[in-house]
Amino acid sequence: MDVEWLLSFASSLSLFFLAWFFQRIFGSWLSPSAFFAGYWAVCLSGALIVAPEFGFWVPAGWVILCFCTVFGFGEALVCMVLNQKNGKYSKISTDVYWILQWGMPMLVILTLASFASCVILIMGSSYASEVFSHPGKLLEIGLENANKRYLYQETNRLVIFVNMFMYLGAFTGGAWAAMKKTWWGFFFGGAVLLPGLLQSLLVNARTGMMWLFIFFLASYLAVAVFKNEHRIFFTLKKGFFSISIVVFFIALFFSLQLIREGENAFESDVSLIKTKVSVCCPPYLFSKWLRQNWHSVEASYGLKTFNGFFSLLGFPDPQALGWEGIEIETAEGDFSPNVYTAFRQLIEDFTLLGSFFFLFALGVATGIAYRRVLMGKYFWFPILALFYAVTLGSYLSNWLNYTSLLLAWVMFFCVNCFFSFLPYCVTHAEVEPRVGKDHSVLCTNCSCGGD
Repeated sequence: MDVEWLLSFASSLSLFFLAWFFQRIFGSWLSPSAFFAGYWAVCLSGALIVAPEFGFWVPAGWVILCFCTVFGFGEALVCMVLNQKNGKYSKISTDVYWILQWGMPMLVILTLASFASCVILIMGSSYASEVFSHPGKLLEIGLENANKRYLYQETNRLVIFVNMFMYLGAFTGGAWAAMKKTWWGFFFGGAVLLPGLLQSLLVNARTGMMWLFIFFLASYLAVAVFKNEHRIFFTLKKGFFSISIVVFFIALFFSLQLIREGENAFESDVSLIKTKVSVCCPPYLFSKWLRQNWHSVEASYGLKTFNGFFSLLGFPDPQALGWEGIEIETAEGDFSPNVYTAFRQLIEDFTLLGSFFFLFALGVATGIAYRRVLMGKYFWFPILALFYAVTLGSYLSNWLNYTSLLLAWVMFFCVNCFFSFLPYCVTHAEVEPRVGKDHSVLCTNCSCGGD
């Protein structure tokens, strides 16, 4: 077996150990440090096992390990300081939960708005008059939009605007599903993902659906921390569900690739290898880029990592995703994907050395948010959801590059700030409660007597 592969795989095993170490220290796999290291342990080891022939540069794996370690040091500092001041968070009562008021109407409105973007895409295609009588034309619309994208034609701005509400719906749906914990809660919360699946067919692209699910899951995880379910969150049932989701997305990637190539499932050699490249390439591309550029990076001070914010100010970076054609060599030819993980953007912004300081500061900030949410501070819940979303998306890139995704989270933060001032009684939702100084909910005009 190749020595370089063994050394690379050793770094992924070290990430597993690091994640376990942080889990033991902070008491949960959902603690920022354990989650960050554990997520990248799974991603890196999976890519190395599935596609060892792509060629991974050994030091890149150890750089990722160091990134996760420094991030954990930042959280550890917060833990030491805040625990001295406030005591251990495991003793905090979790009898009171907040839920999103008007959550059901919001989900309905956001889902309908999301379907509106699909209607706009259909009406803007050359098959608008045929699609309702021949549903198979949806695939033709997808190919048409894919060709426009490859020719760098501008996307319909109205679709971009409406998509913000679709991504806001994903954040809201995840929170709703986690709060309700019933089958119909999952049904209505997950319904906001259906327009994204339809849109994937209409544009023949996969990342939009992935961002939707990432936002849904990030919000779900943040609510789990708020409800103090973080200590026993991962179970065998949830592990099986996670594997099912991964299989679903791989099947989606493969199906869309079949449509692009015009192949059928029995003659799919090109589609199969392109799907493999799409799924496994990000850490390999990052390692190849790092090998070539780690010593010559000129800091852009946030212009790439926070490109979505700078675009709002009128200073977009057209190369924020980095399209310079680093190749992945396969038996079917060479491919040049453009997905380099979020680590590349981080290094381009702050250099390799500066990235360690940035991640340490990020560990401090995220550690504060995590512990505030554990204390029942609902204001910090969207900030913790932001961390989970950035981490889950870091395998591809930093989604803060995209203005529509960034604005969706900003709207989510503003909506939750508003609702955080409207307390809600869990067991008697029709009754307006008041909040006591000890942060316990006291029901008024209610037969429960405040219990």
